[in-house]
Amino acid sequence: MLLDEKSGEKVVPNGCIGSRWNNEGKWNLRNEDLRTGKEYAPLLSVIDQKDEIIDISFPYFGASTHSDVQIRKVPVIKCRTAEGEVLCATVFDIMLAHYGVERGTVGQSGGGWAHYVGQEKVRPQSGWATLAFASDWIRPPRHMNTTSYFYMHSDQ
Repeated sequence: MLLDEKSGEKVVPNGCIGSRWNNEGKWNLRNEDLRTGKEYAPLLSVIDQKDEIIDISFPYFGASTHSDVQIRKVPVIKCRTAEGEVLCATVFDIMLAHYGVERGTVGQSGGGWAHYVGQEKVRPQSGWATLAFASDWIRPPRHMNTTSYFYMHSDQ
């Protein structure tokens, strides 16, 4: 299932796995709803219309210094089904969470550089100046980029 970016309606993409095993020839990847034939634009993320942000767990198969489970935040919407209401997320949102990209958490406790609410405004310039001003490409950087390096490469 997908959501149409324009109408917000649920659509069944033409070319999904269920379409491949019949003889109707509807296994191409056109952006057409399999049921209605109407064109749609797939919604990549529900971050702008989320109902809530939930924690989901991903297994961690790396070094033993981490927990075996990594908790990430994912924006979700509520969808009605025959069995009742369920929470739904897009594959794109889940993929970004798996990579450690926590969107919508800056300014909350535990959100990247903002360990405490408001800290993002008082962070010393030396921690982000190299990235912010791309000074590593125009001259030797004046500061070691340790803070941003740590957060970018340690799944924070």
